[in-house]
Amino acid sequence: MLITNPEFLNPDIYRTDDRPRVWRGAISLGIVTWQDAQDALNQPWNHIVTVIGDDGKRMELDTVEEPWWYKGISKKEELFHLANSGYTVNICQYGHGNTHVEHLLAEIEQSFDGCCDCHIFITNGKDNRHPSFSPHWDHPSNFIIQMEGHTRWQVYKNRASALIPLSDTNAQVSPDSLEIDIDTVLNPGDLLYFPSRAYHNTRHTLGSRLSLSIPLWSPKRCECSDRSYYTLDRS
Repeated sequence: MLITNPEFLNPDIYRTDDRPRVWRGAISLGIVTWQDAQDALNQPWNHIVTVIGDDGKRMELDTVEEPWWYKGISKKEELFHLANSGYTVNICQYGHGNTHVEHLLAEIEQSFDGCCDCHIFITNGKDNRHPSFSPHWDHPSNFIIQMEGHTRWQVYKNRASALIPLSDTNAQVSPDSLEIDIDTVLNPGDLLYFPSRAYHNTRHTLGSRLSLSIPLWSPKRCECSDRSYYTLDRS
């Protein structure tokens, strides 16, 4: 059973009070493992991989054009060097990574009017001098799930107006100008929700970190993915 506390899937909770919330022990462990993250980093052409620099922003990484893909792909050797040096790595477009992820995202998509993806965040914890994202906002609402390790999160009462374009999401904002709503440490199995356009950031990782970000784009821009698992008939 992937979901051990399904309360976060109840739309009535969000209807009159769309604020950040934490559910402890809401999700089973092992939905995504370090092996899954390692396999994904070895296939960067199948994902969007970013690394968070010491300024709290995405690094500009060198890319190479892969034959048959016709697009620039981050170099695997560089990705693993940065990951093994303690930088936070974000693996996006993992929404079809395995059947556990597919089932979890299907449950969320069936509960709300939106389509999900899964992003893996990893930090090996060997050098805590490297921060994760600085305070910023995202357009989708988001469910954060801790798989391994412990991560301190801060979510703020402040939200960016819908008048602000999506291109502004990474604009630097001083934490002194923001008012904290939730300041909490997520433990394995915990789930954090924060609404669209809410400012948020991680303060630090306590040891290694393996967590999932499940952004929910709502309303739907298109039909959600087919998350069924089919088999081939060889008879």
